[in-house]
Amino acid sequence: MRHALSITFTTLALVLAAAGSTYVVTPDGTGDYPTIQIALVAAADGDVIELTDGTFAGDGNRDIDFQGRAVTVRSQSGDPGTCIIECNGSETDPHRGFIFQTDEGPDSGVEGITVVHGWVEMYGGGIFCEDYASPTITRCTLLKNEAAYGGGMCGGAFSTITGCSFIENEAVRGGGLGRAPSTVLTDCEFVGNAATYGGGIYIRSSCSPSLTRCLFEGNAASHSGGGLHIEQHCYPVLTGCTIAGNSAPIGAAIDVSIECAPTLVNCTLWGNACTYTGVISSYEYCNLVIENSIISFSEEGWAVSCSDSKTLLTCCDVYGNAGGDWVDGIEGQGGIDGNICEDPLFCLHENPDEPLTLFTDSPCAAENNPECGQIGAWGVACAVTPVQAATWGSIKGVFR
Repeated sequence: MRHALSITFTTLALVLAAAGSTYVVTPDGTGDYPTIQIALVAAADGDVIELTDGTFAGDGNRDIDFQGRAVTVRSQSGDPGTCIIECNGSETDPHRGFIFQTDEGPDSGVEGITVVHGWVEMYGGGIFCEDYASPTITRCTLLKNEAAYGGGMCGGAFSTITGCSFIENEAVRGGGLGRAPSTVLTDCEFVGNAATYGGGIYIRSSCSPSLTRCLFEGNAASHSGGGLHIEQHCYPVLTGCTIAGNSAPIGAAIDVSIECAPTLVNCTLWGNACTYTGVISSYEYCNLVIENSIISFSEEGWAVSCSDSKTLLTCCDVYGNAGGDWVDGIEGQGGIDGNICEDPLFCLHENPDEPLTLFTDSPCAAENNPECGQIGAWGVACAVTPVQAATWGSIKGVFR
């Protein structure tokens, strides 16, 4: 019995040690520690630092370096709108929110916090991760940050980013997110970001990120890749993503170049505007695979353009694009392999935050397409087809 009790107490001690301690930090410095950085330095692996509601600013509450610690910094409320890291960064006084530069792993993370007004010259205006850091970022908002690479966030070999919003960040490469080699993004949104290359995301060089149920809306690139710019041996997979209302001279939604092989599955692309090429632009020996996806109602540019590249579509609906549908790089693929050219019949919602769901008689609805199943990111949500077809012009009037 004594031996059994010893094992029980030892196990309990290990569980308590693994759980760690929780420390509270307040904007006015009256918590357990005066600043977030001091709390991090004092913390041990497994500890949690909770931030109360309010705006954290000044030294110690910005440029917060995890220094290799497996610690979680999170808002007490879980609401990023009420817990804010104000970086107050500028060209003459550069600052960012968080730094992961000591090979941090997935047990190092940030939850439920907004990082705003970061400014640095090179990498990661809001959050910076070195190439071998892989933190976990959950339900955070990266707002109005600037850098050359990754205005909102840059780097991280195997970072996990879930439920985060990248809004109105700016960069030369990757307005929202840059240089994310094998990052896993789930339920994230990229809205109103701007860059020269990759308004929403810029990824390159032997990368294999995955993006699931992510939204790219209203991002802009002055050169290429309004939503995403992908180059140099990258193999991302986008599943259930919506890419809408983005713009760029080349590749309004996605620009792919230099021996890349991205895959899109059950994605919806609509209302993107491309001056010179297509909604998707693929060139320099790339192999692009698009399955069960909708490419529709571009304001400018044709659906897909290819140069020295190959794009294969199966079970896709390509319809209503200003420069043409089954033309250029995908000419001849319409009407085969389950591909169609029909109005997808999107529901028209008065609320612009509503997704692009389908009417019951949409050709993209699973029940109407036994060969392919659902086409696009969203299923049926409307019972009756409107008298007037859901053209891009009519959608524009509702969503703008």
